[in-house]
Amino acid sequence: MADEAYAPGDSDRDGFDESQGCYFVKATKSGHCRFTIIPPAGKLVAPVFRVAGPWKDKVRVSAVGLGVQNVTVAADGSALFVLPGQIRYPLAVEVTGKLAPSDEP
Repeated sequence: MADEAYAPGDSDRDGFDESQGCYFVKATKSGHCRFTIIPPAGKLVAPVFRVAGPWKDKVRVSAVGLGVQNVTVAADGSALFVLPGQIRYPLAVEVTGKLAPSDEP
C-alpha cells in the first residue's frame, strides 16, 4: 500500500482495519496516495477505503483513470470511499487532494 501506515484496528498489520471493516492507507505529505488493490482468489466486492488526513480541500479518487464518486471526509479528516462492483483483477487507485497542515514534525 501507499506510505507504511496502520490503523489501530489493523490487528495483523496487513492494511485492512478489521475493527472498521475497511482498508487503511496514508497519503504522502504532498496529498497523493497511489496503490494497487489485489483481490483475493475469486473476487472482492465493493471494498471500502479510508485514507488518513486531515484533508484540506476536496479529495479526488480515480481507479483505472475513472473518477470515483461519493468520497466523504470523516470527522477525523480521513477520506472514505467505496470502489463499487466486483474487483477480479489488480486495480490501480489514486487519491489526490490537499492535506491540512499537520502538528507532526
